[in-house]
Amino acid sequence: MAKAAKFECFSGISGDMALGAFVDAGVPFNYLSAELKKLKIHGFTLVKKKVRRSGISALKVNVEIEHEHHHGHEESRHHGHHAHGKYSEIVKVIKKSGLSEEVKKRSLSMFKRLGAAEAKIHNCSIEEVHFHEIGAVDTIADICGAAVCMDYLGIERAFATNIDCGGNITIKSSHGALPNPAPATVELLKGFEYRQSDIPMELVTPTGACILAEYAENGMPYPIAPLSAGYGAGGKDIESRPNVLRITIGEVSALPGAKSGGESETAVIEANLDDMLPLAFESVMENLFAAGALDVFFSQIQMKKNRPGVKLTVICGVEDIKQLSTVVFRETTTFGVRFYKTGRITLERGFVPVTTKYGRVRIKTGSLGGELMSASPEYADCKKLAATKKAPLKLVYEEAKKVFKAK
Repeated sequence: MAKAAKFECFSGISGDMALGAFVDAGVPFNYLSAELKKLKIHGFTLVKKKVRRSGISALKVNVEIEHEHHHGHEESRHHGHHAHGKYSEIVKVIKKSGLSEEVKKRSLSMFKRLGAAEAKIHNCSIEEVHFHEIGAVDTIADICGAAVCMDYLGIERAFATNIDCGGNITIKSSHGALPNPAPATVELLKGFEYRQSDIPMELVTPTGACILAEYAENGMPYPIAPLSAGYGAGGKDIESRPNVLRITIGEVSALPGAKSGGESETAVIEANLDDMLPLAFESVMENLFAAGALDVFFSQIQMKKNRPGVKLTVICGVEDIKQLSTVVFRETTTFGVRFYKTGRITLERGFVPVTTKYGRVRIKTGSLGGELMSASPEYADCKKLAATKKAPLKLVYEEAKKVFKAK
């Protein structure tokens, strides 16, 4: 069984709707608020309230900025307190924050998706675009908040269904009147089935589409065993349906494309570096993982003239050699890379949930030919329980192992 999230977007999706649904599904509001404060952005507050949408109880989570209320997802996101911002400036904010490395990685990936969509539309580089949508403080909070929630819930796979973008209307923006869905939304929803209805609103914002593009797959091929469900409210009532996003958290017994055991062909990319700023290695690793690397590591080596250096090693799928080599050239000082094809054998991976006295922990298992070869508690689960229960991490970890062995 694997932990999964199902986004049911029958009334669209926006960043604030996603936060509302996540909190309603079980993410502690105080935890989310505390994590977003680690962004060290002043002048915004996260607030919540219970509302009703067509008789359905839902949670409205807003990012309030300098006493201005955050608007509903159907309205334009290009006025008021929304400041201009460059991609590089937002990257610095996230990297300097106190968020976990996984949340930083996912947040940076989402902003890169938004930036790439805008850059393609305007036929320019990502550094040249001034982002109204990305530069808004509330959008930074929405995107980083979504990453915090997905990480807290330990979601391994996500799916999106029934995506309704709203009616054939025009949207007011800083670029003038645009057709619905907005160009950036269309770009981000590539690979998803979506429809337009007679609802005269913009139901899917670029931020909402970006969350789906980062985490979700199109459709729900396997049934989900629900553990919880949350309803995030949109800004207005819709006469014909509840204006909510439902996120169902549950388990699925089979996942298409999941990492299965056996033999597979991979590639190794290497580059020797002797003139790079050591502080840049973190960024190199983050960008390689974001581009699809299976593993990235650095080794100390001695180079010509007995200079100390670093060997960068990237493991990837054969189909990703060119893409990841481009990242290496862009992010490092090397003038050349070498690569070779290799093979690997992996265990068939799975997760078995156990209930300990501290709470629920997933046990990551590895099997070969049906025989269990390895089992270890999921570190992220143990870390969260240790913080919540104020218990030593090692005790939570050992308790999870003990309960699993007793099964």
